Amino acid sequence: MKSITYKSGDFALWVLGDTHIDHPNTDIKTLQRHIDMIQDSGAPWIHLGDWVDCINPLDKRFSVRDNREAIVDAYLKAEQMFNPIVDQGVAILRGNHGSKWSRIEGDMIRVMAKRWGIPYLGYCGFIKFRMPKRSYVLWVHHGAGGGRKRGAKAIRLQDWSGFVDADVYLQGHTHTYQNFVDEQVRFSSKRTRYFGNVPGYIRSYRGHDNYIEELGLPPQPIGMLQVVFGTGKREVEIQPVIE
Repeated sequence: MKSITYKSGDFALWVLGDTHIDHPNTDIKTLQRHIDMIQDSGAPWIHLGDWVDCINPLDKRFSVRDNREAIVDAYLKAEQMFNPIVDQGVAILRGNHGSKWSRIEGDMIRVMAKRWGIPYLGYCGFIKFRMPKRSYVLWVHHGAGGGRKRGAKAIRLQDWSGFVDADVYLQGHTHTYQNFVDEQVRFSSKRTRYFGNVPGYIRSYRGHDNYIEELGLPPQPIGMLQVVFGTGKREVEIQPVIE
């Protein structure tokens, strides 16, 4: 768990993930533009995992030892791209594309986090933001499963609220943008909970074929989320930054 105190009023948090650096269809130009946007804003950010692709296009699920140099190069590229915004980082996660590598060769994301001095939450964790008049608890998870239809992905995202107590739930993995709110009834009050699924940076149906075309899945938007925390009537706003 990571806890942060903000003495000022409203603030924004950038949330990105599934950057899949070195995938043939990763939109590196848009990713670089968004990193520049984060740097210019001076606002904090988190990464929900799947930094690099770790998948050999010639094999469905390859052994990482077969392509070690390429994967190391991809991690070094990721570190170089994000270096300018290190001091704004709140926390970083791993993701399923890094899990196989971490079990065999060591966790590069943990190493990167240690060099940067950014808290490493592994696959999931809590982040608590304390503000002058209230606090927010975030549950962040790389994501798992999904489904072909948007409804299945929404259900998977909302399922967290059944056994994880938080105000905001954020995940990635499905490369799908989603944003919705629900109300929890209490004895003497109600509680609003916020849900967001961050898109990724892999483009489909152009250039190199990938699993999206092979499985007949619909293309997804490219981009990240901005979560704005405030003290007004609508205390949390989740806004997409989509290209």
